[in-house]
Amino acid sequence: MISTVIQAITAYSVTNLDDIVILVLLFSRLDQQFRGVHVVAGQFLGLSALVAASLLGFAGRGAVPQTWLGILGLFPVSLGCSQLLSRVEFMISAREEVPDPIAEDIATMPGLGLSGMIAVATLTIANGSDNIGVYLPMFTQLNVQQLAFTLVVFAVLTAVWCAIAWALTRAPVFAALLKHFGHFLLPPVLLVIGGLIFVDSHVFQHPPQALIVLGCLAVMVLSLLSQIQRVASNRPIAG
Repeated sequence: MISTVIQAITAYSVTNLDDIVILVLLFSRLDQQFRGVHVVAGQFLGLSALVAASLLGFAGRGAVPQTWLGILGLFPVSLGCSQLLSRVEFMISAREEVPDPIAEDIATMPGLGLSGMIAVATLTIANGSDNIGVYLPMFTQLNVQQLAFTLVVFAVLTAVWCAIAWALTRAPVFAALLKHFGHFLLPPVLLVIGGLIFVDSHVFQHPPQALIVLGCLAVMVLSLLSQIQRVASNRPIAG
């Protein structure tokens, strides 16, 4: 069970780093109508919806051979490549950060009382494509007991995330640093998660699945290199 807990902590942490920043922004604009309980409840509601969608992977594990389900490891790998390209593009272009539309939405969101909880849940879901991309293939590798442990860990970490965000409202500079450097940690961890799914499902021991995975990986790598080259060639000349 220790490995299951470690896997759950890793998956949750890497997919919810940016949620801490969103929670900090939400906690920073509390008033008499929009209270902390609405933020916490909305966060739990939104994450529950993401987990429920990801449970389709667990539901399908009995109907589809495990080696074929292992192909779903391509989802976190694809997300990792996309995040890697974003970080490389940022470093090569040396451009300034663009305004975050989610942050702008939060800044203009009125105090809505109980309906504010729904607004928070909506933000969590809208920001959760990477959650589903990681949780869905991960759940296909779990049995019932491991899934139960994972869901408990997710619930505990959601409470921890809210507590951290509340504390960071007094030191927003740390939230900004977490957002900036957390993005650099995200790509390699996503790639590792995808790789572990391939290994656990023994994908590479079966030629048909191995060919599909290797072919997709080759396309991703070539596409990534091509896009990095494009960004580098379009880099503005200094001076």
